[in-house]
Amino acid sequence: MDSGIITPVTGGSLLGQGVFGCTFDPAPRCAGGPVFSRVSGLRAVGKVTYEDVTDELGIGKAIMALPLATAYFALPSKECKTETPIRDPDITDCKVVEEMPMGATFRTLIMPAAGEQLYKYGMDLRRLGENYLRIFIHLLEGACIYQDAGYVHNDIHMGNILVDERGVARYIDFGLAFRVEDVKVWADANLGSKFRPEYNWQAPEVHAWRLMTGGIRLADGVKQLQEKNPEYLQLERQFPSRKQCLDAIRGFMLSSKAVAREDGGAFIRAYGKRFDSWRIGLCMWFLWDDLLRSPSFMSTALYAKRDLVRSVISGLTEFDPRARLSVAAALLRLDPGNRLGSSSSSSSI
Repeated sequence: MDSGIITPVTGGSLLGQGVFGCTFDPAPRCAGGPVFSRVSGLRAVGKVTYEDVTDELGIGKAIMALPLATAYFALPSKECKTETPIRDPDITDCKVVEEMPMGATFRTLIMPAAGEQLYKYGMDLRRLGENYLRIFIHLLEGACIYQDAGYVHNDIHMGNILVDERGVARYIDFGLAFRVEDVKVWADANLGSKFRPEYNWQAPEVHAWRLMTGGIRLADGVKQLQEKNPEYLQLERQFPSRKQCLDAIRGFMLSSKAVAREDGGAFIRAYGKRFDSWRIGLCMWFLWDDLLRSPSFMSTALYAKRDLVRSVISGLTEFDPRARLSVAAALLRLDPGNRLGSSSSSSSI
């Protein structure tokens, strides 16, 4: 009988890494040698980090307690002090090792292995074309679920979305998430205050707030955004009927000057959910752009829906959050009558 216990294999594969840790399959061993049972019926992978994991684990458990959570999220359910020296798997390729502060302890967050990262999945254009619309709708449904519970993911990019062999997409890494009702000041949202134009997954109004509060001219900041992220100029060219970035953000910030300059908390409470609309739209736009360059794509059923998909991407990537689609409104455009979109508290445009 299968006990569900997975024995770690020496030299686990490094699946991915970022600022806060590295993810390995199989998961590293706990100090003392315990191994891990399957998570949600799937084999376990482990995120190794020296950061405090309390908030991430707490938010992960809260998100996984939401209705239908296992279909939309793959988040840590437990953690342990990692066996040191770490032999299982070999962690020497993880950049976190080089940045580890003196005296810090590695910890491992355990989560289900729910597929491959979206950017890797998208390299197979045939498979992507077959599942693109399903993935898009599924991501919007998942966002409706966590937003209705009051959360903003705050860190959506193609490395934080996993897609399994059935084409089911799941969000991971809510370590930077915040609850809108808990935001009193800007710092409560884990957005940082320094202008970082290279962070293209952060919504334009987040950059604009930092510029305004930092005393940087908006025109200069938008120029830097365009230089660091050619996506801004590409979006302007692909959607010429929309306001261009500088005009859209200038109009928005002038209309919201009091909120933006004097009360970052009110700014986030008003527009925070639209931060995730931008991120989802950007991910799906990158993939859509790849599909359009594939000669075989023109003969697919998805190509016949290109105008609809394009309009939804445009709505999600509006530079002005007041004109940007909510996740529920985008979902209802792609899938009219969708139960999650129709019942969402975020369905207004």
